[in-house]
Amino acid sequence: MVSIKRSTLTFLRTAERTGSSKNTVTAKKGVSRECTPVTPIVECVDQKSAGIYSARFGYENQNNFEVPMPIGQYNLFTPSPEDRGQPDRFFEGLVKTVFTVDFDGSDLTWKLGVKAITASKLSKSCNLETPPVCDAGGPYQQACGGDQTRIKLDGSGSSDPEGKVLTYKWSTTCQDISIDNATSATPTVTLTGPGKGTAADCKAILVVSDGVLNSTCEAPISVPACEPECTDSSGKPGELDECGVCNGDGTSCQGCDGKGGELDQCGVCGGSDACLGCDGVANSGKVPDACGVCGGDGSTCLQCNDTNISSTLFAMDSNSKQQEANARSALKRLEKNSSSAATKKFVAQARTDASKLANQAWTLTWSLPQVIKTCAESSACSQSDNSVTINSFNTASSGLRDITQQALRQLQKALGGRLRAADKKIGTAADRLFDQATALSSSVPRFQSVCQ
Repeated sequence: MVSIKRSTLTFLRTAERTGSSKNTVTAKKGVSRECTPVTPIVECVDQKSAGIYSARFGYENQNNFEVPMPIGQYNLFTPSPEDRGQPDRFFEGLVKTVFTVDFDGSDLTWKLGVKAITASKLSKSCNLETPPVCDAGGPYQQACGGDQTRIKLDGSGSSDPEGKVLTYKWSTTCQDISIDNATSATPTVTLTGPGKGTAADCKAILVVSDGVLNSTCEAPISVPACEPECTDSSGKPGELDECGVCNGDGTSCQGCDGKGGELDQCGVCGGSDACLGCDGVANSGKVPDACGVCGGDGSTCLQCNDTNISSTLFAMDSNSKQQEANARSALKRLEKNSSSAATKKFVAQARTDASKLANQAWTLTWSLPQVIKTCAESSACSQSDNSVTINSFNTASSGLRDITQQALRQLQKALGGRLRAADKKIGTAADRLFDQATALSSSVPRFQSVCQ
């Protein structure tokens, strides 16, 4: 590491061998990227004996390279000695417990570049286990809920100073109570006593554990006894029936229309359950599908078959690339044996056309679905025609073959009417590859089913 006091610092390197080149590297203020300072860390402090403490130090280097920092002005301890076993090279990342320093417990500061950290006997202890903090929530005061009064307890305010995961265990001093999931931070308790006329005045007890230490806390639960919903003419407490009569039998009131009418399942007085779906549920929106299945997707009676043609598509893709390469071989032979302006113009245009046709064939190939669905129940499906795509692919393949043949004809003319054996093989390959392309495209089903 070099400190730049001026605006520019240039490093010159000259090799020892005579005549070798010189290399320079220049660093500039405000131009070169600034390194992220290395951060010293005090992990914790142990008391070894009376008046003797041991501090654990680490560091964090957020740069993606090692940072050297010699012991001295930018890497020292105060009070002295400056060198207390700290490193002078700092690897990237968070590095823990690099070294320890014994001291008397007073402030001990490690200065590292522009950063500094101080350890003392008041720093976090390495060995101290602190019990968790228990918080049972509450107080839980609630009105009587009838036969069953439900209260949600909340111990989520509990915590552990070391950040350990807590476990929970609830209990109560209440009578006639049940706890749903007593090991949850937020269980629900159900009291039945208040509904029977007995008030609840008890406690919820929570025990939290960090796996080593436990803490216990409690919170009051208070639910008054239920008041009777009504008192009938004889003074007997009871409940109102649907007609609003205390201890009534529900027959004293008229229908929803005042004439004995009843509400249907859709809430319509005297209605005909018009909102019911085919599943008998009000407002479900379910209707029979084309196969007669309630809420179905129309697929159960279609008798569909899926044909995976991905291997065919890969073969068509490969064939197009081979045809383009074959055409380029013919054009290269022509360019080598004829230097006329007309030939150069033809070769340049033919190469452009071959590339376009190959790209077109690739696009057409992969516009076809890799899985073709064919369904027997045509009335529930529509047919999608792949013929246009297949025919266009064949046209592109034919174009690639034609470019090859045109190039060979001009080459034959340039060679005085005779082609080499290798040139003839190029022509044969052009016909063979075209035949393969049409055979592959012919194996793709022309029609596929699209079913809702």
